[in-house]
Amino acid sequence: MWWFWYDRGHLSEGRRWLEGYLGKCSPEVSKGRAKALNGASWIAMFQGQFEDAQAYGQEALALFRELEDGEGVASALVQLGAAAVLGQLDDVPVPVLLEEATRLRPKIQDPSTIGNLSMLSGLFAAVSGEFDQSEALLGEALALFRKIGDITGICHCLTAWGLATLSGRAYEQAYALFRENLRVAWESDHKVTIQSSLLGLGAVAASREQSVRAARLWGAVEALEEAYGIRMSLAGLYLAGYEGYLELARSRLEEVEFAEAWAEGKAMTTEEAVHYALSENTVPPMGFESVGSSSGEPPSMLTRREREIASLLARGLTTNRQISAELCISKRTVETHVRNILGKLGLRSRYQLAERFVGADRG
Repeated sequence: MWWFWYDRGHLSEGRRWLEGYLGKCSPEVSKGRAKALNGASWIAMFQGQFEDAQAYGQEALALFRELEDGEGVASALVQLGAAAVLGQLDDVPVPVLLEEATRLRPKIQDPSTIGNLSMLSGLFAAVSGEFDQSEALLGEALALFRKIGDITGICHCLTAWGLATLSGRAYEQAYALFRENLRVAWESDHKVTIQSSLLGLGAVAASREQSVRAARLWGAVEALEEAYGIRMSLAGLYLAGYEGYLELARSRLEEVEFAEAWAEGKAMTTEEAVHYALSENTVPPMGFESVGSSSGEPPSMLTRREREIASLLARGLTTNRQISAELCISKRTVETHVRNILGKLGLRSRYQLAERFVGADRG
């Protein structure tokens, strides 16, 4: 369950359940307790409570060792190493953890654990300034996660790779990685990754002297932090160069202008923030009006995919299943696009949308 709590942003709820279980279950060595400790360590890490993450991770590792569970030991080593890297914990010997986990790799059966090991190695290389090695390791991890369909792994790897390229000032590559990551995260409702992608895209905007856009995106990051209790890691902020870009964006705007842009971003819904981040628009997508031409054509404010879906709705394909089969995309993706179209045009239902553009489709 802790993966669900983490993926959906229910960090406080998940932590309460895990700590409640740990407080009630027998202190004797058990695989269930070790797994719960690993989960609590993971969630605490994304709450920004790295010392708690370290304590839980160390206890989990000790239990897996007593159980002689090599798979569990490897997962705990990776988790403890992740907490150390992301929280910049100097008293945890990350190279030693990685070396032991790498020795165990031939015995690891869970491909996600192998992918996480490669990803952690790549992240550690990035923090150490070894960007070529980082890219190779993160590319290896991403290929594995794509092969096994591990969405969470894909999100984590794209985040790490985006941060690494941002740290190396490869802005166009960082931009592409964060945009891809944001799309994947939005379709899978992965709140942590939505937040980190918005922060990364804000840094890219600041590097392009788009200070208002950067402030809006960072305002949206703060809104997610307050809503879900998600804290950006110290290593993530370091690799993103957040403090430097924040100061750069502030220096280019009047104080009032910067504050207004930040407030606009913070006032966005998550959907609006995602749409804004993925668009090239400079105006925040709040208070959409019904905009369109008298000819009934889907307006240019819609993306190419959104116009395709609007046309299919006009042809009478009104269910997500019908449209997903026609376009070879998932039903969840269709649902997201329809919601975006309705929001942009100020409509309440897909039937209103179909009526609006039926003339254009027939033409």
